[in-house]
Amino acid sequence: MKSFKDRILNYSLDQKIILLTAIAMFMPFYLGIGLLVVDMFYLVYKNKFKEIFDKSNLTVFSMGFAGYSLLLSIINKNTYGILASVGIFVLFVFVLFLRKNMTENFMEDLMTIIMIFASFCFIVTLFQYSWILKNSGFNYSRFMKNISESRWAMTMFFFNVNYYATVCSLVGIICAYKYFTKKSLERAFAFFVGILSVVTLFMTDSRGAMLACFLAVFALTIMMKKKKYYIGISVVSILAIIAIVVSGNMGILPRVDKLGFDLGLRKSIWVSAIEAFKKDLFVGVGPLGIHHIYTSIRSRNILHAHNLILDILVNYGLIGLGLLIPILSQVFVEIKNLYKKAYTKMVIAMVIMVMIHSMVDVTIFWTQTAFIFLTFAVGIGEFSTVSEREVSLVKKLSFSNGKTVYDKIK
Repeated sequence: MKSFKDRILNYSLDQKIILLTAIAMFMPFYLGIGLLVVDMFYLVYKNKFKEIFDKSNLTVFSMGFAGYSLLLSIINKNTYGILASVGIFVLFVFVLFLRKNMTENFMEDLMTIIMIFASFCFIVTLFQYSWILKNSGFNYSRFMKNISESRWAMTMFFFNVNYYATVCSLVGIICAYKYFTKKSLERAFAFFVGILSVVTLFMTDSRGAMLACFLAVFALTIMMKKKKYYIGISVVSILAIIAIVVSGNMGILPRVDKLGFDLGLRKSIWVSAIEAFKKDLFVGVGPLGIHHIYTSIRSRNILHAHNLILDILVNYGLIGLGLLIPILSQVFVEIKNLYKKAYTKMVIAMVIMVMIHSMVDVTIFWTQTAFIFLTFAVGIGEFSTVSEREVSLVKKLSFSNGKTVYDKIK
C-alpha cells in the first residue's frame, strides 16, 4: 500500500488544487477566498466547466439559485448581498469541480489533510488561551470569565468565533469517524486532533455548537453501532448533569450568566425576521437580508436571522426556498443510497450538527464552514449508484419528441 506522501504526489493536478484549497481554508479567511477566485481562473483556462456541469438538480438549481441571489441583491441595492452572491457562485462551482474529482481514497486523504491543518489552528488557539489562563492566576472561574470576554480574539483565522466553533465541530466529527474506522497511527492521530478540537470548541464558548457537536457525535456512535461508546457517553453525561445540579455551580457551563440576555436578543431577531418575511413572502432581498433591512436590533449590528430557515426566507423568500428543495432532494437520495457506508454516517452526523446549531445561529453560510460541510455532504454523491435521470427534473420534463427542456433551450 502506498504511503500518504506517495498518494498525495500521485494525485492529478485537479486533485492537488483541491487539496491546496482545503489547506487554505485553515489560514486567514481572505487567503482561502482569494485561492477560490484563483481556482475559478484555472477552471476557465482549462475549460473545465463542460466536465463539471451536468443536468442534475445539483448543477442546474445551484447555478439557478446563485443567479437568483445575485439578481435579488442587485434589484434591492444590497451591496453585501452582491458580494455574497458572487461568493456563493464561486463556492458552488468549486464544489461541483471537487465532486467530479472525488474518489473514496482521495476523500480519506482529504480528511487527513483537513485534520492536519486544523490541528495547527487549534494549537495556536490553545497557546493564545494559555496566556489567558496564566493571567487568570489559574483560577477556573476567573478563566471562564476571561474566555467569555476574549472569545473574539481567536478570529484571526475564521473571521467570527462562532464560525470557528462550527469548524471545530465538523473537524471533531471527522476525527470521530476516523477513530472508529482506522487502526494504529491513523487512529491515534484522529484521537489527538479530536481532543484538540473538543478543547478548542470549549474555548470558543459557543453553547449552540457544543450541544450540536455532542449530539452529532452521540448519533454517530449509534449509527456505527459503537455500543460501549454511546453507553459511556450517556452515563458520563448523566453523572455530569447530576454533579452540576448537586454542586449548584452553574458557572462551569459556558456563558450561563448571559443565557437570559442572549435568548431575549434571539427572540427579538426572530420576531424581526418574521416581520421582514411577511412583507414579501415570495421574494427576499438577497444574502445578509436582515442586515440590509434593519440597521440594528436592540442596538446590535445583526448579520443574519440566527435561525437557518428564517434566514433563507428573509434572504430569498419562498421562491428561493423552492430552488433549494431539488438540491436537498438529490443530496438526500444520494445519502440514502450510500447509507451502508461508514463515511455516509459521518456525513449524517455533520447534517445533524449543522441543523441543530442552525436553530439558534447561522454559521454554515461562510466560506470555510460551507467548504468543509459541502465537500463531504455533496462530494460523496459521486459514489452513489443513483442514475442522473433520478435526480434531474430537467431530464424528467421530456417532450413528445424525446427532447428535454434542456435540449430545447440549447
